[in-house]
Amino acid sequence: MMFDCNEKALTNLHNILTDIILLCTMDFTIAASNRAADIILGKGERLSGKKCYSVLKNRLLPCHDCPLQTILDSGKILPVSYFDKFLNEYFEERLFPDPGDDGKPEKFVLICRNISESKIIENKSLQVKKLSALGKISSGVAHDFNNILTILSGRINLIEKQKVPSSVQQNLDLMKKAISDGAEKIRAIQDFGRHKIDEKLSKINVSELVEDVLTITEPKWKNIPWEKGIIIEPVLELQENLIIRGIRSELRNGLANIIFNAVDAMPDGGLLKIKTKFVNNFVVLTIEDTGIGMTDEVIEKIFDPFYTTKGDKGTGMGMSEVYGLVKRHNGFINIDSQVGLWTRVVLGFPAVNNPQKGEKSKISNSFNQISLMSVSSNDVLQDFIQTICSNYEVSLYLENDYDRAYETFLQTRPSILITDLNNPSMTGFQLAQKVKLLKNNTVTLLISEMIISPDDMFVYTRTFDHILNPPLRMDKVKLKISQILNSNKE
Repeated sequence: MMFDCNEKALTNLHNILTDIILLCTMDFTIAASNRAADIILGKGERLSGKKCYSVLKNRLLPCHDCPLQTILDSGKILPVSYFDKFLNEYFEERLFPDPGDDGKPEKFVLICRNISESKIIENKSLQVKKLSALGKISSGVAHDFNNILTILSGRINLIEKQKVPSSVQQNLDLMKKAISDGAEKIRAIQDFGRHKIDEKLSKINVSELVEDVLTITEPKWKNIPWEKGIIIEPVLELQENLIIRGIRSELRNGLANIIFNAVDAMPDGGLLKIKTKFVNNFVVLTIEDTGIGMTDEVIEKIFDPFYTTKGDKGTGMGMSEVYGLVKRHNGFINIDSQVGLWTRVVLGFPAVNNPQKGEKSKISNSFNQISLMSVSSNDVLQDFIQTICSNYEVSLYLENDYDRAYETFLQTRPSILITDLNNPSMTGFQLAQKVKLLKNNTVTLLISEMIISPDDMFVYTRTFDHILNPPLRMDKVKLKISQILNSNKE
C-alpha cells in the first residue's frame, strides 16, 4: 500500500475516518495529520511540527519500544497493541514506512485505532473458552470418582445384609454419610462451567441470605481478626422483600468466597459494605471493602481458574466458582477496584417479584433536586456539559469566570462541581480546594486539559472526587457525568 507524502493525501480522508492518522518524518516530527488526530490529540489545533511520541504518549523522548526500526529491517507491518492507563482504554498502532525516490524511507504513516470494545469481546470469549475447557476436565475427573464411590457404596450394602455388631453398623453409617457428601461435591464439580441448573430452584430472600452468610463467616471477619487487634465492621444496607430463584447452598458458598477475599484484602481492618437493591427487574447485590484494591491486570485475570494473588494460601478456584454459579443463575458479575482504596463486587440476579410495584420506591426520583455547576473558559467543554445535562432534570449553572464562580457557588450550593485547571494559573484547582474546605457534600469532577502523571495524581485526588484525563470526548464526559448523577440520585 503506497501513500502520497503530502498533507493533501490525509486531508482527503479526514471527513470519513475516525482513526488517528499521522504523517511523520524519520525523526518523529509530525508533517501532517487528519481531522480526528487534530481533535483528539490537539484539541482542535493542528499537530504539524510536534513529535508523535509527545502527542500520543506524553513523552519527552522517542519511545524505547517503537517498532519502526523492526519494521524497516523485516519489511513486515507489525501491529502494536497497548493499554493506556490514563484513558483506561486499549489502542492499536500500525506504522507504514513511505519510501522516497531512492527507495530509502523518508517518512512514515502512523495509524492509531481504539480497540477497547473488540478487546472486551475478546477477553470475554477467552474467559468462556477457559471455563469450558475446565468444565470438560472436571466432568471427566468427576466421572471416574463417581465410579469409585459406586463400588464403595455397593460393598457397604453387601456388608449390611450380614448381621454385624452395632459398633460396626455405626462405622458403616459414617462411611455412607461420607460417600453421600463426596457425591455432593462431585455433583458440584460436574455443574462447574454449565450454563443451566438441572435442580429445582427455590425462592430465596436475598436479605436473609446475606444475614445467613455473615453469620456463617463471622469467625473469618470478626473473631480471628479481633484476636489480632484488627476490627472489620460490616455495614449493611439491605432492601426488604427482594426474592430470586436459585440454589441456596451455591449462593451461600459464592457470597462467602467474596467475603473471604474482602477480609483478606483488609489486613489492617476496615469496612465491609453490603448493599442490595432492585434495578430493572434484577436484584443487585454489592459487596465492597476498604482494602488494598486490585490493579487492572489482576481484575482481568480474577475469574481465571487457578489464578490467585495469595500464593500458597490460595487455590485460585474461589472467584472462578463464583463466576460459574452466577452464570448458572442467569445473572451477571462486575468487579471494580482502585489500588489502595477499595474493591467493589456487583452481582445481579433476575428478580422473582417487583418490590416497587404498587408502592413508592425507597429511592425517589430526585434528579430535580440535583444542581450542577460547570466552571470553565473552554466553550467546547461547556457546550458538552450543557448538551449532556439537557437529558436530565438538573439545575445547571455555567460560569466562565473563575473568580466570580466561588460567589455563585456560595449562593447556589450545587450538588456537583465540574471544572478544569485553566492552565497555567490553576484557578480551577484553587476553586475546588475552596469548595472542599467548606466540608460540604459537593461532588467535584476535574476534566483536565493535560494528562496527570501517577506521581502527581495524589495531589489532585485530595481535592477532586473524580478525574478525567484528555483527550476530551463527548461520550467519555457523558459517561462520567451520568455515573455521578446516578450515584448522587441514590
